Amino acid sequence: MVNMRTKSLGELLEHGDQSNSLISHANFILDLRKVLAKVLPGDLASHCSIANYKSGKLVVFADNNAIAAKLKLLATGLPEKISAQLKQTGRQVTVVVIEVQPRAAVAVAPRKTTSLSPRSADEIRILAEQVTDSKLKHILASLASRSQK
Repeated sequence: MVNMRTKSLGELLEHGDQSNSLISHANFILDLRKVLAKVLPGDLASHCSIANYKSGKLVVFADNNAIAAKLKLLATGLPEKISAQLKQTGRQVTVVVIEVQPRAAVAVAPRKTTSLSPRSADEIRILAEQVTDSKLKHILASLASRSQK
């Protein structure tokens, strides 16, 4: 009978033959991201990301068309600049392909603001004056300050 036990990701990465190649490629992509940040002017690198690298072809995603246009203007000199930074790895970039891939928008929940009616605020102030616990007194006073005026 064959053991069909499910292996954890850690076990696969530690013992898999292809995992070394995968980890090596992922580390190289991270190195490419750092190199790209060095060779691009200003904060242009913060508006793009490395999509992939294969056989000298570097694919870069730009956040929007304007960033892609700026990158395309620089694209002719980028392979040489990046390859110079990668000398120690033995790899080189022969072509840079720019594609537009907008990043997913991060939904920001609207900040809730609450306020109390003047009557409720007065009741909480009275309660705060009667409480002996200083921490609770402070919290109640802070709550009372949120009243509609």
